[in-house]
Amino acid sequence: MTPSATANIPQELLADLNQKMESLTSALLAQDPKMPTHLAAIHSTLQQYPETVHLLKDEEIGTIIKASQEYTKVKLLS
Repeated sequence: MTPSATANIPQELLADLNQKMESLTSALLAQDPKMPTHLAAIHSTLQQYPETVHLLKDEEIGTIIKASQEYTKVKLLS
């Protein structure tokens, strides 16, 4: 991650996004009933700071998609 990519994003927000990603990963593995809350929080962050989506790794984006599929019971086809 380059300094210019995160220059306009508060460091607290990045730390919070990383924490939410870890929570989402754990929730997905444990089938946590709070998964919708984690998804909503991540969605809100990504809407407020759309550039943060470029900071996510492919595995993290995959985790969000898997959690969304599990929660909505809708499978995305590629």
